[in-house]
Amino acid sequence: MNRSKRRLKFKLAALIIFSAMISVNLFSLIAANWGNMAYNTDTTSDTTTTTPRLAPMSAIIIEGAGYMLKGHSDYLLFLNRIELSELQGTDYNELRIILEKTIANLEQASGTYRELYRRASSTPYNPAVIEKLKAFDYYGFQREMGLTPSVFSEVRGYLSAGNVDGIYYRISTRVDSILKRLYIIKGMVENGRFPDISNVWRAGQDFSENFLFGQYVAEVFNKILNSNLK
Repeated sequence: MNRSKRRLKFKLAALIIFSAMISVNLFSLIAANWGNMAYNTDTTSDTTTTTPRLAPMSAIIIEGAGYMLKGHSDYLLFLNRIELSELQGTDYNELRIILEKTIANLEQASGTYRELYRRASSTPYNPAVIEKLKAFDYYGFQREMGLTPSVFSEVRGYLSAGNVDGIYYRISTRVDSILKRLYIIKGMVENGRFPDISNVWRAGQDFSENFLFGQYVAEVFNKILNSNLK
């Protein structure tokens, strides 16, 4: 067995297992659920356009999450086929079809999150919620929940400053970053070349980090929401 392919096999297996573990928490993952509570209203009207994305912000959040989760599922299937190629050979046509589905879902997610950021940045904040975000015990929560420091520090940076708009902008730009890598991978596959493993790894890493980022945002808002209900 070729040494580089042997290394590829073991490292891809680890990436698939890690990504699958992260994907278990589907409800509050990338959606950044309850983030709409940081705004004064979730039903603002927009008379500048007649596009179908004039749903409340919470619905747009869920829509974006749906596309992202489907795209991640497709990408895991792509990793599965890359892994099995060691035993079964590389079916470049199948890989291309899977990547096209992955990219299509992420392109939909990208447009949805851009619309979410546009809506959020033009909607006034709810001052009471922003004050709660600024006063939240982020370090204590991180220790209590055992959150990954590198990812949660980003979440803390946005929310402790009351910058909820920035959360949606960050998710949007990360989706676009994943797409750029997928375009490169797809180009190689379309030319019958085995994809560059570095881009395969980094795309998987970006998927995973984006999921954790959204999940941690949701956990903070959920904690604040539950404290308000007591």
